[in-house]
Amino acid sequence: MKYLKVLLVEDGSEWQSILQEKIRRALQDTNNLDIRVVKTFAEAYKSLNESQWDLLVTDIGLGDSLISSQKLGIQLIELASERQIPAIAVSGTPHLTTQDSADLVTENGAIFFSKQNFDSKKFIAKIQTLMCKQQDSTMKVILILASSPVNKARLRLDKEVHEIDEGLRRSEKRHQFKLEQRWAVKADDLRRALLDIEPQIVHFCGHGNGEDGLLIQDEDGNSKLVSTGALKILFELCAHHVECVLLNACYSEVQADAIVEHINHVIGMSKAIGDQAAIKFATGFYDAIGAGRSVETAYKFGCNAIQLENIPEHLTPRLKKRQ
Repeated sequence: MKYLKVLLVEDGSEWQSILQEKIRRALQDTNNLDIRVVKTFAEAYKSLNESQWDLLVTDIGLGDSLISSQKLGIQLIELASERQIPAIAVSGTPHLTTQDSADLVTENGAIFFSKQNFDSKKFIAKIQTLMCKQQDSTMKVILILASSPVNKARLRLDKEVHEIDEGLRRSEKRHQFKLEQRWAVKADDLRRALLDIEPQIVHFCGHGNGEDGLLIQDEDGNSKLVSTGALKILFELCAHHVECVLLNACYSEVQADAIVEHINHVIGMSKAIGDQAAIKFATGFYDAIGAGRSVETAYKFGCNAIQLENIPEHLTPRLKKRQ
């Protein structure tokens, strides 16, 4: 595990120390562990809404509630569930039996530990299990397919891929993404990469040829057309794992319209797009993806990245959503 963020919500200083020590022991193999400790419901709720977290550990009755049985921690667990963040409650809330507390927590998909008979070994083991599952379930593979045939205008694909890679490396959720690259793509390379890698996001950068299709390379490095129909069938065959396709190529909206019949989100270009605009769109898009944003929001960040550079092409990318 490379980088993890844990939000610890506990109003008692003694239990803050105990839980921090156990969390650090559980995640000692993590290269960069960030544990943020907050005492109040208001602080915790704001943190959950404004930042990305890998784990929530919370008390149930918090010090800023007038009556501890208000169970403010349950509201935090509900919010964590909405944001797909695993949660653990460690509580000795007055006015509730241990079973009542456990039932309230498990009803919201979290795990309960009682302070009265706290089992530190099980607590450590459960954190390790949750984080392994979290990383396995959230790891997304992004496949870059780059093609710039020698008989066509040279594109700055190296710059585009570098910016994507750099943006993901510096992102808050970088441990959740793996970037695979295939260059000088030929027809066999296209099929084999999709079969072998099984990516969730496919990014094509290169030349488009309007209604006819996209241009890849033949054995000699010259352009070879892949038809819209062939691409549609290929992605239909890979629809069980591909979630998003980004066609960063001129006039690729036609292919996007075809592929979206089988893939949830597809982005194509409505007309010719310059190198600088294409690079900025990709940079903004993957910056947002790396921050844990949705494809729809990432698309908006990509368009805005073009706008921020005063490039008059921010309306060229078009997002298609499967009906």
